Amino acid sequence: MRRLTLKYIKFKTPKLAERYECLAMEYIDSKTKYNNKCDKGHIYETTWNNFKRGRRCLICWNKKRGKTQKLSLKDIKSETQKLSKGYVCKAKEYKNVETKMNFKCSQGHDCWISWDKFKQGRRCYICWSIKRCGENHPAWRGGIACEPYCDIWLDKEYKESIKERDGYVCQNEDCWKTSKRLCVHHINYIKKDCHPKNLITICLSCNSRANKNRRKWEEYYNKKVKGLYNEKENNRKSS
Repeated sequence: MRRLTLKYIKFKTPKLAERYECLAMEYIDSKTKYNNKCDKGHIYETTWNNFKRGRRCLICWNKKRGKTQKLSLKDIKSETQKLSKGYVCKAKEYKNVETKMNFKCSQGHDCWISWDKFKQGRRCYICWSIKRCGENHPAWRGGIACEPYCDIWLDKEYKESIKERDGYVCQNEDCWKTSKRLCVHHINYIKKDCHPKNLITICLSCNSRANKNRRKWEEYYNKKVKGLYNEKENNRKSS
């Protein structure tokens, strides 16, 4: 991915928001704050990521909602308990809506969330992870991920022969080209089934995508492998 420059940021700013001006002296990355000037002349801090998403002058935004005063830490602590029962704000100071603060969830976990994200519904990531582990995860299939592979899977030459059969190319026609590393994927997700017709070459990115909508990908890759073998059979007959 090409690195953005300060010249590009200054050029794009008024294109995205008329009469807005980038006042930055340097551009570090899309998550680092810099100064912008809005069409009303207010100077405020933002990041390129937030500006691209449509977030504009915080001063104008507060005025439209009658919020002329900055929230206090006392307000934050009070609002926290109203928004989420059992949560406590443990922060020692409040800077702004985008700065992460320390919260304690109803289960006693410490987590760091910005006030902006907390108001939007973001909660304890530890609780979120626990809820999505094991049987609670949408991709759960009875724990088959813990099953051992077949013996032949240890043979590197065997896996290399599958990649060679597939021309060392990711077999997903809708590949996003975000990874160059190839792997051998079990089409029916059964690790002990290492028959060549159950194996196909895809990149690591497509392998991750195959963990969702498994039925769809199983049908798709089955057709791809059948097509490969039919093509080879036709070539053999014609020769």
